[in-house]
Parts: sequence; C-alpha cells; structure tokens
Amino acid sequence: MGLMNEMRDLTELGKCVGSFPLAPQLAKSLVYATLFRCVKSITSLAALMSDDVDIFCGRLTNTESREVKFALDQSKRSDHVAMMKMYSVWESKTNSVHRSMFCHSHGVSSHELEYSRRLKRDYLHHLVGASLVDCTRDSMENWLHPINTHAK
Repeated sequence: MGLMNEMRDLTELGKCVGSFPLAPQLAKSLVYATLFRCVKSITSLAALMSDDVDIFCGRLTNTESREVKFALDQSKRSDHVAMMKMYSVWESKTNSVHRSMFCHSHGVSSHELEYSRRLKRDYLHHLVGASLVDCTRDSMENWLHPINTHAK
C-alpha cells in the first residue's frame, strides 16, 4: 500500500493514512480523493464501506440486495457504483419522510444511511484536520467546488 518503506518506517503517506480513524484502504482512498478531486464521492463511498455500516441490515437476502443494486445501476459495473447511486438518491430526498419511504421501498436502513452520512462528515473533518484540503466541510459537499471537479 506504500505506507511503509523498506526499513519499516512510515512513509509520508503512511503517516497521513495513520491519522484517520478507519481502515487503511479507506483512509488511503480519502487521501487520493483529494489528489484526483473527487472528495464528495469517495467520502460517501468510504462511509458506506465502513465496517460499522450495513445498509441492508439483514433485511434482504443476497439475491434481493443484488436486485436492488441492479435497479439502481443497470450496467452491473460494480456494487460500489450501485451503492453510490443509492446513497445519492437517498441524500437528494428533501425531508426525512421521503428518505424513509425510499429506504422502505428499497429494503435499506434509514438509520444506517444516516449513520453513514455522519461518518462522511467526520471524514471530511479529518481531511481538513490533516491539511489535505483548504476549505470548509460544507464547501466540500458542493459538487461545483474545485475539490469535486471529477466527482460523479
């Protein structure tokens, strides 16, 4: 992962990744998101992929969850893309009633999606704290901000 050198000392990347309270793979993706200017997408995905988040909460069988993912990403590119689309649609709902209805119709947990949103905000805060971005957390949520040039 490039986090240690041959002497087993942390590299600069390793020091940066080590400052994040999440799995190294996800932390590294957050660091790279700042370089590739896709912070909003990757922080959302990292929050959804966190060990603490299970948006299906055992509500659906594997077959049912695949059907829900397929309905959102008919290209079948990846579960990650489908989960991102699901999260984006959920996040775009204007109030908690509409979000709850979306969750109910897709068999996902509103509580878990809310938790993932809090994680996402924490990750954005850590990016600012690590001096990887020089902007406010709210501006990073804006699709038009330069840090999201390549976010989808």
